[in-house]
Amino acid sequence: MIVLTHDLLTRFGLSMTATCAGRASQSWGAGATRWNVVVTKGAASLPVDYKMGSAHTEVGVLDVLACLCSDASSVECYNIDEWCEDFGGKPSMYLKAVEQTKAFKALVGDDYDAICEATQDW
Repeated sequence: MIVLTHDLLTRFGLSMTATCAGRASQSWGAGATRWNVVVTKGAASLPVDYKMGSAHTEVGVLDVLACLCSDASSVECYNIDEWCEDFGGKPSMYLKAVEQTKAFKALVGDDYDAICEATQDW
């Protein structure tokens, strides 16, 4: 397990760990990896299944937070049919993203907008 650090985590009272869970599916390409990331605030935590391509050698705090914000934005802007069509996903993937978004917002509370703003150009 790797304990990730970044001043953004400190700023928002978060902590993050990442454990390699092996290779990502073939659709991600050779050398892509899956990570079990846990974002924690106080006693609450959010497990995140995070994947990255072979060009990346370490899990980045900004990468994970930016992905959480991007996923949240996608389910807030699209209904299930539009999302599945535009992103090529299955309805079950959309519903998982909706649940992840709810959990992320519950974890970070009023800091949600500031976190997403801080990572929007990442």
